[in-house]
Amino acid sequence: MIIKYKRIIGRISLLALIITCSFSCETDLYETYSEYSDGNVVSVGSPDSLSVDSGLDKLMFKVFINADPKLKKGVISWNLGANEKTFNIDRTIYQNEIIDVEVEPGEGSYEFAVHLEDANGNKSNTLTLFTEVLGETYRADLVNRSLSGSTLSSETEVTLTWESNRYIDSKMVEQVTNDLLVKTELTYISEADGLEKTVVIDESEDTLVISDFIPEGSFNYKTFYKPTVDSVYIFESNPTEGTFPAKI
Repeated sequence: MIIKYKRIIGRISLLALIITCSFSCETDLYETYSEYSDGNVVSVGSPDSLSVDSGLDKLMFKVFINADPKLKKGVISWNLGANEKTFNIDRTIYQNEIIDVEVEPGEGSYEFAVHLEDANGNKSNTLTLFTEVLGETYRADLVNRSLSGSTLSSETEVTLTWESNRYIDSKMVEQVTNDLLVKTELTYISEADGLEKTVVIDESEDTLVISDFIPEGSFNYKTFYKPTVDSVYIFESNPTEGTFPAKI
């Protein structure tokens, strides 16, 4: 009799817990909706903030979205609204999100406007952002990493040496000279098979040894940079031409 009584109490407790959780979830969702509605006036949550990262003739927007469950899409416009990019907002979770959106307005300075909308076209307040889109002018001004020398290290090998991207500070700690430098690529014709080869010199490397070069043959190299340390984009410089030494 006591066992049966305990089972009944246990089932009642479990049911009460389920009801409480269900009520709590519905209450949270109701509170989220209530936060972004004002009686008969529909209020659409605005973007919390914006950040941009420039590539060649394009921008990557990071749009910080609030928890408004009614949000369905966002619009980024420029040139006084003549150009725009629409992006969808998938409200599978009702919490703050960051949405990446890429636009390609071309090189130049722009004022961008960003707003959010619900399914009925109700719009949020607009955030504006003035920024510059990098392009060919910026890319063409990039300077190749300096090649400081090319010497024969043996009868069949040449060593190319670049200016180091490291230095030792006053505390005897190694530091990076240019933290925007990514790599350098060198292209030449192989003496072994006559085919074009490209080798990569990482920003942390200072030397490259080549054994299949054509004596007094030409090569070219170009250097790759990020516009900012955290950028997802990489720009490449115009190539610089060099000449291998004659073999001994």
